[in-house]
Amino acid sequence: MLAIASILKLKLHGIDILTAFLTGKMDCKVYMEIPKGWKPKTPEEIRLYNSGLPLALLVNKSIYGLTQASAIFSLTLLEHLNAIGFVQLYSDPCLDFVMKRIGDKFEFRDEGELKKTLGIRVGSDNEGNYWISQEDYLTRLAQKYDITPTKRAKTPMITGSKLDEYEEHEKVDQKAYRSIIGAAMYAAVATRPDICYTLSRLASYSQDPRTIHYIAAVRLLQYLVNTKDKRITFKAASKPELKAYVDASWKTCKKTGKSYSGYFISLSNAPVVWKSNKQKVVAMSSGEAEYIALSDICRELVYVTQLLQEFKMKIPKPVPVYCDSQAAISIAAKPGFTQKGKNIRIEYHNVRDNYQTKQICINKIPGEDNPADILTKALPGPSNKKHCDFLFPISYREKLTIMLQGTRKRKITTKALPYKLPRLVGPTSAQTPYESPTSI
Repeated sequence: MLAIASILKLKLHGIDILTAFLTGKMDCKVYMEIPKGWKPKTPEEIRLYNSGLPLALLVNKSIYGLTQASAIFSLTLLEHLNAIGFVQLYSDPCLDFVMKRIGDKFEFRDEGELKKTLGIRVGSDNEGNYWISQEDYLTRLAQKYDITPTKRAKTPMITGSKLDEYEEHEKVDQKAYRSIIGAAMYAAVATRPDICYTLSRLASYSQDPRTIHYIAAVRLLQYLVNTKDKRITFKAASKPELKAYVDASWKTCKKTGKSYSGYFISLSNAPVVWKSNKQKVVAMSSGEAEYIALSDICRELVYVTQLLQEFKMKIPKPVPVYCDSQAAISIAAKPGFTQKGKNIRIEYHNVRDNYQTKQICINKIPGEDNPADILTKALPGPSNKKHCDFLFPISYREKLTIMLQGTRKRKITTKALPYKLPRLVGPTSAQTPYESPTSI
């Protein structure tokens, strides 16, 4: 939404609806126990209260704590918006056009220009540019888990980490491990696509975490603390420019043989959608793995283009999709029977359909220049920095500020291995600049 606001030159305001859930009426009968301190007021209530019979209260409003409270408030808000002439978007039912008459039905507090939402800092300038960052959130994480900056954690994960070979390592406290994964997951979903692959790998071991996984999770937090000032910038543009980058890593999971897909969609050169996940089927070749990843990005592009069109924004067609696999591009662009492609499932051929109907055009990009590479594998320091510079660009003024601050040397404390681990259970284990892509 910030990307759309920057393109349409909109100003954002934040409001907080007071006692939001209490504005909705229950759509079914729900009873609750009489809370302590409740006193009867009417004669009928006094008579029943003194009768000694078991009593309960009938819930008239969608009070906090009910499972359906959020849904009831959403329907109440939607009904009011429709009544004053606003239209719900078909692409995303949770979005409505911003309105001024919300105060006719709901009591709210105007928080002025949007500066912060759900732990995400929002900034803007006079040129209509917006940026988002979670520096404050990551600072609190560092304090909670006693993480200090260190020069060692320059990447989210060490290249060549053998996380699948964990049988000989000690077990760790599952609750402590999941706490770290959950804390990092919010950053990955909101503002940090560079940690999505690492987090996806680590989250797969939440059921049986070992010391090797816990050490990798602590390193991920250290990387986040080291790079907490990174932010996504949405630059004001005269017209929307939609692009997509996709990549796949073949047979990443050694136990299942499944590959990893990674993609992100940029709007006016800022990432707005990203994902890194293990594929559902076993790909027989790297080209097939890349083709499955292309299928994922095509489904996401349908949603994004429809959403932008409902905002009356004209999206040039076809949308460019950048991929580093010539085999995957050939499967989409040159339909025909081949021995290597005959086993590809039909549902993945939405790529071919979108290509033939000119919804997308697939461009070849060198593998080392594909920024989606950071979503499919652990990269060395230089490559990780190169792709992060693409995802989190900074302005010339910011570069100058960083250069001036760099003249003041600050003392950086380090935290050497082994890290402080929770209580261990089990047997003792042994220590352990982008180039322009060419279109085809």
